[in-house]
Amino acid sequence: MAKRIISEEQKRLNEVKSLYENQKNKKFNYSPDDFSIDLLSGKWKHKNWKVWMKGAPNGDYAETKKIVLKYIEECKKPYGKRNLSMFHLVAA
Repeated sequence: MAKRIISEEQKRLNEVKSLYENQKNKKFNYSPDDFSIDLLSGKWKHKNWKVWMKGAPNGDYAETKKIVLKYIEECKKPYGKRNLSMFHLVAA
């Protein structure tokens, strides 16, 4: 029987496969209290993040809160099922 030759890349992938599987199925249970909304600009972020996200175009607090709630709902889904395309970082 011939030996299979495994590339270095495949070896690395095999080593971290279980980590990918765990992360793929991870769900986040955020609550609205985990997020801050800047009242002047309407930007929002998680309390542990260093970056801000875009809020409602007019800076409206209630509309930005809806965006945060939508983000929370998307994060409850498994990784491959989330649609985070509507959330954008604020340029520094």
